[in-house]
Amino acid sequence: AVPPWLVIVLAVVGGAGVRCAAVYSLGRPFSGTVEVHTPLTQASRIFEGAYLQRMGVSPYSTDAIHQTPLLLWLYSSLPQDQLLLLIIAIDIFIALLFYSYQSPHAQLERLYDERLVPSGSIGLKLQATPLLTSLSTDRLLPLLFWLFNPLSVVAAISACALPVHQVLCLSAIAASARGYTGVGSLAAGLAIYQDPYFVVLLPILAAWSLSTSRATFSVVFASLVFGAALSTSYYLTGDWEFLSSVYGIHWTVADVQPNTGLYWYLFTQLFPHYQLFYQGLAQAIVVLLIPGLIAQFWRHPPTLTVALLGVVTIFKPYTTLAEFNLVLGLILLMGKQYHVMRYRLLATLGLLLGGVLAPTIWHAWIYLGAANPNFYYFASLVIGAAEIMLVGDVCWAQLRRESLLIGEEVDTGAFVHVKLQAAQLLPKGASKLKAE
Repeated sequence: AVPPWLVIVLAVVGGAGVRCAAVYSLGRPFSGTVEVHTPLTQASRIFEGAYLQRMGVSPYSTDAIHQTPLLLWLYSSLPQDQLLLLIIAIDIFIALLFYSYQSPHAQLERLYDERLVPSGSIGLKLQATPLLTSLSTDRLLPLLFWLFNPLSVVAAISACALPVHQVLCLSAIAASARGYTGVGSLAAGLAIYQDPYFVVLLPILAAWSLSTSRATFSVVFASLVFGAALSTSYYLTGDWEFLSSVYGIHWTVADVQPNTGLYWYLFTQLFPHYQLFYQGLAQAIVVLLIPGLIAQFWRHPPTLTVALLGVVTIFKPYTTLAEFNLVLGLILLMGKQYHVMRYRLLATLGLLLGGVLAPTIWHAWIYLGAANPNFYYFASLVIGAAEIMLVGDVCWAQLRRESLLIGEEVDTGAFVHVKLQAAQLLPKGASKLKAE
């Protein structure tokens, strides 16, 4: 058999080669598409802000710049070629983080099953219930998915800020899962600084800490890092003007550039006196969903991670299909829930259909004039529906799996608890196996 390290090396070299070859063939950074970037991560806007910063002009005096001062400083400190190589290296590192995250993920899944089922009977329970059979997912699957995913490649070669956001988010999760609480909290604080919706990392880190003291340390240290980043930004800009441009845009949704989210079209059609209500509604959906998910999956961090990141990725005003790649990579590790999921095929086909429809309709609309915003919003709704279906299915699968493990069946989505007798659970000959 081929050793795993050799496969990883070949995959990393291949992934880097694909990205470098794409940049070389274009001769410049790819301008990107709205399936990959938003007004908050678009490379051209960041380069514009970095240029204004170098010229001594406040980049936040315009309505086009919504990036953090530290990110603008990074983009202004490096030549464009070196910056592009850095973004590509960051994207490759994300794939390696998926690989490192798989081991603690699998270990916690195993410990969770053993805690639900009486000691010594977990093997018989798994044999007796086919739905509990785990899909043998290879540790390399998320790594390969990320390295050769077209959306990941386009995000990297367009030099947009999305890979920076994603590497901070996944570093926080992977480091906390492996027990490196300080590193995870540092990455979480910087991630929240870049995107305030990553505040959901705080309960995720607390859940992965598995102890009250470490959970408290994670939340406090991440908050301190966030405060330090804000103070550094004030030192760089000399005022707090950046707060409204960087964070206020999530509330006002002032820039209605099309994206694959659920709200951009709605805000283009609203009368002004309805604007405030729907701004509040957009935020309320996320705020109302998060507490319930935390309460339900607090003791199972892998599902909590997928649920919280999935909700904020789907329902925040500025999102892209490429952002959901991070959630998809985490779902690929949920092998124990695979057989219990009901809509995995339908959701996958929906994502593939939306991924093809969105750029096709965009081209027909912008370049050919053969479509209109209604067509593109239809593609956005297809993508959003598939994402909601997939994240919801993972959460439901975990709940049903728990019911099966403790001896309660969940019947077709309704929580009908039926106590199963031991004789019904055990197949023929299982009593002999148990005696042995």
